[in-house]
Amino acid sequence: MKTKVESNEQYHSNKRYLSSSAVKTIHARSVYHLLNSVPYGETEAMKEGTAVHTRMLEPELYDKTYVVMQPFNGRTNAGKAIKAEYDELEKEGKILLKAQQGEMIEAMYESLQKNELAKSYLVGDVELSHYAEFMGVKCKVRPDVKGVDFISDIKTCQDASPRAFRYEIRKRGYHLQAAFYSAVLGYTMDRFKFIAMEKTYPYDVIVHTLSEEHQEEGYEAMVKAVSKWKDYLDNGIVSNYDWPTAEDGSFLL
Repeated sequence: MKTKVESNEQYHSNKRYLSSSAVKTIHARSVYHLLNSVPYGETEAMKEGTAVHTRMLEPELYDKTYVVMQPFNGRTNAGKAIKAEYDELEKEGKILLKAQQGEMIEAMYESLQKNELAKSYLVGDVELSHYAEFMGVKCKVRPDVKGVDFISDIKTCQDASPRAFRYEIRKRGYHLQAAFYSAVLGYTMDRFKFIAMEKTYPYDVIVHTLSEEHQEEGYEAMVKAVSKWKDYLDNGIVSNYDWPTAEDGSFLL
């Protein structure tokens, strides 16, 4: 296994290795959709998510990288002067956040500091890229934290409760992510911990572990997706939707 210190952009630009998000795309849709996916680009939601992760995991880097803008009236001379200052900071490489984003992130951070269990799963190697082979396929993972005997991943959400987050697991394929990361890094899936953090008051923080049912389902689905990718690499087979078909090849609904 090769471990590298690199940026998110460098990690995502390496297309020679299969990633967790690619596995989820194959599972949810197909190899065809993965091959024709839109190139990686950071959206506003992703920018905010990266800021949250940086504040929680690397607070010193957050302070050096981000600037929380205070409200100003851009139609006044004073407001225009403030905007010019923020524009200059952005040119210098600072990442600007809106005031409400900064307030939300600080509230989430304060809530995290009160949760000893969650904090215990944030001690380890942070945001390192790992490259290895699984099932004969070159794979890559970039866990939020890789501890001595655990992997943890921060997930922002509206509702961190077990009932709500269980739904998110199936909807977003989080169990496939846990299976893929665990397999590539050599951990058992019960040592994969989701740290769910609410983005609204009361900013609850809850640590979740996958049930045996979700572990088995996630692993089987992950292996099936990796197998489809391997079939494409070895035989050039571009699979479509994994769905029952009629005699003429149309999909049965």
